[in-house]
Formats: sequence, structure tokens, C-alpha cells
Amino acid sequence: MENKFTYMNVLKAIADDTRMAILQSLRSGPLTVSDIEKITGKSHSTTSQQLKSLSNSNLVTYRKEGTQKFYKIRDRQIFDMLESVSSYLSTSDVVSAKKGMKGKKVLLMGLDSSGKTSILLSFLGNKNLMAYMNQNLKATNGKKHMSEILSDMNLETKIQPDSIYFEYGGQVVFREEFKKDPISVIRGFDKIIYVIDVQNDKRYAESISYLSEIIGSLDQFSQTFEMDIFLHKFDPNIDKEGKFSQQTINEKIIGPIKQLMPVGFKNTIYRSTIYTVFRKSLMMQTYQA
Repeated sequence: MENKFTYMNVLKAIADDTRMAILQSLRSGPLTVSDIEKITGKSHSTTSQQLKSLSNSNLVTYRKEGTQKFYKIRDRQIFDMLESVSSYLSTSDVVSAKKGMKGKKVLLMGLDSSGKTSILLSFLGNKNLMAYMNQNLKATNGKKHMSEILSDMNLETKIQPDSIYFEYGGQVVFREEFKKDPISVIRGFDKIIYVIDVQNDKRYAESISYLSEIIGSLDQFSQTFEMDIFLHKFDPNIDKEGKFSQQTINEKIIGPIKQLMPVGFKNTIYRSTIYTVFRKSLMMQTYQA
């Protein structure tokens, strides 16, 4: 009974938006109450109350330095559990996303080496993507149908996907071609999946700039597009370093993306990884009216 009680305490402790936000804020290391307040945007009284609850559940501990308390995660295995939950939920996300996509055409775009092909392989049923990591995946030249990409890699799939997938190469030469004639690239597609490599922080600005060009080009079309944005290579524990913390991702990627989105444009942001198998979990969905 004692183990069951502890188990239920953990589940109850994380089943709260504020407590979850506090846990995520502590991923990168110990923080004071003031630091946590700035990250989560919660009041002092709310933060203190929820920290007490997390401490009582043995999820966080603290040390005193003078008059300040520095809170930290007691055992980082809690994040492994949260990743497992995200993986479970992402299965539902994929099923839900596919329901309305049968027969539609989807175009994957993004900078070169952002991970577009690995995501495409996942959509086509190749879940054990680590098997391909030792093979240098060929760069996609121009716009290619999924069957061409599989042929280039000497692969085949028995799965008949509900959607028809294409990938557009992200090298400079193809981005320049897109600028000259975006209509020839995007015409006929129902959805665009834009992929950003979160581990390549040196190219954030370049990736956001390309996304801006794509969104700007959509004004030339009378049809309504949907866009999914994948923050890819979001591998477990990469946010141990401050430059990959949720706060940094919000400031350098999600914030600028939100500013780009025009009124009435439907877009959904996911984070994804191929660290073990492909995972996708919802980060944000917006529809600005």
C-alpha cells in the first residue's frame, strides 16, 4: 500500500499546469523562487505553494545559501517518465492528425540537414530511425515524391500512407529557386510541414528567415493552407544546457514564429525526436482570428 500511495502522490503532483511548469523550469539546474517566477510567470505566493507541494511529493529538494533557497529536481528520472508520457500521447496526436488528411498532399520544407527525411521515413512506417544514422542520408535535390526518396535510399515500404508526401531540398540553391518561383513549389499542396533543427542554434535566424519567406509567399494562393512546425532533434535531456532550455526555445524560436503568423493562419507547433524512435508531442496550436 505504501508504494501505491507514493505512486499516486507522484501522479497527483504532476497533474497540475503550474507544478509541471516548475518542473520544466528546473530541467537546466537549481533555481531560486524568484528565478522560477520569472520563467513560469506565476506569482510569488502561487510558486511557493506549488513548490511546497512538489517538495512534499519528494519531486524537488532545496539547499539554503544565506537567506535564499535554491530548488532542484530530486531525481532526473522524472523527466524520463514525462518523455514516456509524451511518446504515448504523440501516438494519439498522429492518429488524430491523419483522420482528416486522407488523399491530401503534404510538403516537407526546412533548411538542409534539419531532419526532413527522417520525419518522412517515420510517416512511412520506418520507426527505428537510428538504423539509418550511420548511413549518410542523401540530401534531397529539389522537390521529390516519397517514392523517389525511398528509391534513392534503396528502401521500400509496405505501408500505404493516408497522405501523399513530398520533400523539398533545403540547400541554398533550392531556397533561391523557391524565392524566384514559390508557386511552382507549393502549388497543389494542402499542408506544409516546416522542420527546424533545435540543436543547431547557429542557424535559428536563417531558419526563421526561410519560414518567413514561405509564409509570405502563401498570399499568392487563393486556397487555405495548414502548417505544422516541427522543432526537431529535441532529444531527451538536451535542455541540460541553457541554450536549449524551454525558455531559450520560447525566446529564439517560438516567439519569432508567433510574430510571423498572419491573422487567420492555422498552425501547430510540435517537438520531435529520433533519439530512440520517432516521437512527436504538441507544443502549441494557434488560430489567430
